[in-house]
Amino acid sequence: MKLSDFLALSLILIASACKKEEGSTSTASTPGQAGPVEHIDAAERLAATRLETVRDPINKEIHVFKAEVRGAFDEERFEELDKQVKELRESRAVFGNGSEKLFQFYEGLSNRFHTGEDGHLTDFAKYEKWLKQQPDSLAAHIGLADLWTEYAWLARGSGYADTVSDAQWQAFHERLEQSGETLGKAAQLSESDPYWYVVALTVGLGQGWPVETFEQIAAEGSKQAPTFWAIDNKRAYSLLPRWFGEEGDWEAYADRVSKRKDGLGAEGYARIVMSLSTYYADVFRDSDASWKTTREGLLILREKYPDSIHIQNCLAYYAVLGRDQELAKSTFEELGDEYDEEVWTKPERFVHFRTWAQTGKW
Repeated sequence: MKLSDFLALSLILIASACKKEEGSTSTASTPGQAGPVEHIDAAERLAATRLETVRDPINKEIHVFKAEVRGAFDEERFEELDKQVKELRESRAVFGNGSEKLFQFYEGLSNRFHTGEDGHLTDFAKYEKWLKQQPDSLAAHIGLADLWTEYAWLARGSGYADTVSDAQWQAFHERLEQSGETLGKAAQLSESDPYWYVVALTVGLGQGWPVETFEQIAAEGSKQAPTFWAIDNKRAYSLLPRWFGEEGDWEAYADRVSKRKDGLGAEGYARIVMSLSTYYADVFRDSDASWKTTREGLLILREKYPDSIHIQNCLAYYAVLGRDQELAKSTFEELGDEYDEEVWTKPERFVHFRTWAQTGKW
């Protein structure tokens, strides 16, 4: 991306800051339809005790990678970090499940042990040293902007908007403005980095950007890095009804992502569905998400990353939600009695879904 384009985005980013109070207030809700995991019988509970929990070695590899990045940050090996991230920007290397190493690099930087006030303040001091040693470090600017964003949410808290005090709102917005200003400085550097857009969109959630700004930032990011799916996931998240979308908005966006030239196609669609399904009891029943397109994307993922236990478990999980008994049954047969706890949370859920795959009955 040209420097002028980055500067234009920076101006939009900073100028669009507003004092909108984000988040919904608490409201009464009516009970919805029971999901498929409500009636686990005694036989299923017994079968669950025989399961073996498996940890995807790829996820372990990612965990180690992030720990190494964080260790270098804690030990102030800043030149080493700048060299590493530059190589990752150029190579766009991925782990064995398709997760970008560049994305996980920044996740590693923020992977602090102490997540409270002291932990954030300690990291601010580290970034000050980094930028003093390497004033043109793009990674340091983006990492610092990300830290300011996390620090803003620490001030706000996780409660409903009507539970946040005026002092909390003030600190929240002031810290988001600091993040925006830091991103603006990053935009003036000679290099570019797709993670910049992930942080920018997070700032937009807090500042309540107009839809046009969200669209422009996401579009520019996708143009620069069409397969960096974290940008699309973040934009889709902002389109949830709990944020700035209406029913069907994120699903329509996912459909556009699947048809984007030079993008990931159905794989990008499936990744959005997987990232947002936790906000639904049954994502295919309770939203407009397409199982057909998700299925296509998941099969692409399984073919591209056959060593990912996590993806294989996801295929079984979503095949059941998509009421695709044939695919669900064959996938569970391949899994046997080994399940990924990160996907299923509880072994009883794995057994219950497997029962449906085998019998077609809940």
